[in-house]
Amino acid sequence: MHAAPVPTADVSVIVAAYNRASIVTRSLDSIASQTLRPREVIVVDDASSDATADTARAWQAPSGMAVHVIQHAKNSGVAMARNSGMAAAQSEWIAFLDSDDLWDADMLERLLPPLQRHANAVLSCGDARVKGNQPGLPASLLRPRLLPSDLVSLENETDLHRLSDPVSLLLLTSMIPTCSAVFRREDALAAGLMPDFRTGEDWLFWLKLAHRGDFLCTPDNVATVLRHSDNLTHARHDAFTAQEHLRALIALRDGTLGLTLAAEHEARVIAAIGEKTGHWRYHLSRLGMRNYWRGLGSAEGQATGGRLAHLAGDPKSVLRALAGAAS
Repeated sequence: MHAAPVPTADVSVIVAAYNRASIVTRSLDSIASQTLRPREVIVVDDASSDATADTARAWQAPSGMAVHVIQHAKNSGVAMARNSGMAAAQSEWIAFLDSDDLWDADMLERLLPPLQRHANAVLSCGDARVKGNQPGLPASLLRPRLLPSDLVSLENETDLHRLSDPVSLLLLTSMIPTCSAVFRREDALAAGLMPDFRTGEDWLFWLKLAHRGDFLCTPDNVATVLRHSDNLTHARHDAFTAQEHLRALIALRDGTLGLTLAAEHEARVIAAIGEKTGHWRYHLSRLGMRNYWRGLGSAEGQATGGRLAHLAGDPKSVLRALAGAAS
């Protein structure tokens, strides 16, 4: 007897990849293993120096799935890679899977049908387990950050909820795993796709989508995120990620992301800028006085008071930077 054909859904999967020739097929295999297969797979090679693009093309024949490979001539970051994929996508629905993450076999089967049943929803998400995380950090990304009041039960739905206020929930930080969401392509295009940030780009994108409709949530793991030293979440990138987070908050405050904030949200963003500025100065000061001085002269440093204000307002960081320079 022949096995029944796997059903196909009108979903485009976008795989952003940079120098992932050794592992990209592992992520692609998790797409091919879906109990509800996507219509198309788009691999965006962000100017890799290895054989990432060729490896993705070679995967097509044994997998039985067609792959559209887009190659950037210049490394532009994951946001721009995903934007290239979204612009090329042909399906009604889109999902992301980074080249070092994995989907559970039923990821699409669990997340897509709720969107098809609820016309006001623009995104359906689940949780993701984390492997290789730093000791003491949560084993998953979404559930530890949700309160019972954040979830609204839906009539005639089992294990499916609506986020009560996704704009407030996502206002200051990322929460929804990039690899654990399905969303409507037309809303992504209307929202202007992802802003050009090297980190936090997914948070800002979800926040933009949150202004367009309901977010549905299945608070179970549907994917696996793999942490390793190449991730920007690694501690050695703390100063950079803090600065990018600060840049994003400043953009929210100044309206350059195209979002109009309610008064209470604007007040939260302003308070968060003050807190994140302190975090950024701390991490920056650990890089020594030369890097500290250079960082305070950046656009983010100027937008939060300028060098003299930072030096006068945080003498401990100055001493820490001087000690680092002397060591």
